[in-house]
Amino acid sequence: MLPAETPELRHEAYRVRHQVYCVENDFLTGINGLEMDEYDAHSRQMVLCRRGSLDVVGTVRLVLPRPDRLHASFPVQRVCHPDHLAHLPLARTGEGSRFALSKYRLGDSRAPLQLLRVWLMHGIVRMSVEAGHTYILAVMERSLLRLLRMTAVNFIELGPAVEYHGLRQPAYVRIQTMLTQVLEKRVDVWDIMTDGGSYTHEQVLARETA
Repeated sequence: MLPAETPELRHEAYRVRHQVYCVENDFLTGINGLEMDEYDAHSRQMVLCRRGSLDVVGTVRLVLPRPDRLHASFPVQRVCHPDHLAHLPLARTGEGSRFALSKYRLGDSRAPLQLLRVWLMHGIVRMSVEAGHTYILAVMERSLLRLLRMTAVNFIELGPAVEYHGLRQPAYVRIQTMLTQVLEKRVDVWDIMTDGGSYTHEQVLARETA
């Protein structure tokens, strides 16, 4: 996983998103082979590359809170009743979205899809910890939530499922709790998600209680 900090890598992230959301799945419409929206202006992004290359096969972004507009910061706020979000510290929360793996770009790759999903979760956790966040929001297909639970990543539902480019489930997770559970049940997943312990549940808890 690489931070998309250069114009070139951000461009590749938008291209992968177009491939996944506009071509492979007819969810969204893009422009000139790119998929972008208004949330990209206050987001961080990471890209998943083939080992030993800059061939981008996946991407994920973290939408950051807007200090001046906390209650209009995240995509989930468009579809989730405000009461369901009232208990979350929005200033220390980000939303993981555009969780994308391109089947076309993966081609004949032998890497298990579940492992690649774990690497995308690594990206979300890394960006969240670097931003000083304690919670992660998401709007996901229920099937993806189930797949993540197989790796001990347990998002909590926020109200009922909603229509959002198909039926989706708003959800959230406390990062410290998630990393603790993953460490207890799937050390292999924890090792990937924390980059071998470079950032841990204890560090997140220390920030949360500071």
